[in-house]
Amino acid sequence: MSVETEQAAAVELTDRTANALVAARTALSFAAEAADDVDNVLRRTEDEISELSAQANRMYDSELPERQMAIAQEAAYGIRQRINRGHEGLEDVRGELRKASVALNAGLQTLDELEQLPGQRGEATMLLRGRLDSLAEVIQDAGRGTDRAGERLEETSVDLNRLRNQPDRVHDREEAADAIRRASRGVDEGVMDVRGGLRGLRSGLEDAEPTANAAAQESVDLAMAARAAMNPTPRSAQRVQTDGAERDLRQRTSGPAQDSDRGR
Repeated sequence: MSVETEQAAAVELTDRTANALVAARTALSFAAEAADDVDNVLRRTEDEISELSAQANRMYDSELPERQMAIAQEAAYGIRQRINRGHEGLEDVRGELRKASVALNAGLQTLDELEQLPGQRGEATMLLRGRLDSLAEVIQDAGRGTDRAGERLEETSVDLNRLRNQPDRVHDREEAADAIRRASRGVDEGVMDVRGGLRGLRSGLEDAEPTANAAAQESVDLAMAARAAMNPTPRSAQRVQTDGAERDLRQRTSGPAQDSDRGR
């Protein structure tokens, strides 16, 4: 392979690496936003859970216990609907994490190929590889957290369904009140657990943001260095020829593109 061919390969590989890592950074940012959206959806269940709990106390004094049970079941239905939206939101989180993982793997692959070229393996590529390994762990941790949240929401759904399947006719007020109270307590604890987990997940993604930004910037720096090596003219002269390409590369590190869409 001639020197010119090696230089052209280095330009292509560093450019592909930069594209992949900017995409990974953007997907991680969107995953954090999606997790925040789920938390907001679940936060809105607080009033409904309080209303559900109140029906247990009203059951004892009500002249229409069947009516109280119907109200409780209606509240359970509303909570279940929000939990379903929470599940949908978790799928959005998973989708963005998958995008980040695919992009990160693509970046690692092109980095591997780059380091096979003569003179390309060095401190800069080793530093970048370390950042990518760190981001891979963040993505895995976030994925496990998302799965735990989904499982916990499913448990709360079981509690709510059990209440909704209670007989319409109330024969024992104490038993009916206990059924409402158990469902209310179960869903309250479940939602609080999930919200706590989501806050931890979001915090982990946000803490990884500097690493993702640095990785994106370093990949662009590698791409610029490869372009400069292929065009070893005086800096003042080559700027006229490469200014457009350099501007395109630099813009990638300024954040998600204005027309980016989370697809949610």
